[in-house]
Amino acid sequence: MRIRDQLVLVVEDEILVAEFLFDIIREEGGIPIGPASTNSAALRYIEDNNANIAILDVNLRDGESIAVAQALHGRDIPFVIYTGGGLPKRLRPAFGNATIINKPVRSKVIIDALVAAIDMSEPLHPSPSGSPGINDFG
Repeated sequence: MRIRDQLVLVVEDEILVAEFLFDIIREEGGIPIGPASTNSAALRYIEDNNANIAILDVNLRDGESIAVAQALHGRDIPFVIYTGGGLPKRLRPAFGNATIINKPVRSKVIIDALVAAIDMSEPLHPSPSGSPGINDFG
């Protein structure tokens, strides 16, 4: 699956980074929503929208985005972490097995990670031979 026509929640408190993310999502035909620069704003976006996927920074204006990750997980919305400081070991359980991308990177890396997260969240359909499908985002 691609991100065309997918609602992508952007949780980012740096306006230039948020604008960059909006631009690359739009270039791929996705529909960015947000940006949410705080946990409380992100939680409102999650409640009020039907996001298909999210990309979130770990450190927001009002603290670490653990509650946002939990809310996304609770609604089965896949997400990718895009952060400048990496993910401290103590926070890894809160963010599960989400893909972590360290700022800055090329836009293709972000798009590939979003596509892979969407693909991994969809149930695998058996191939005609009965063996499970393989996710290939290369």
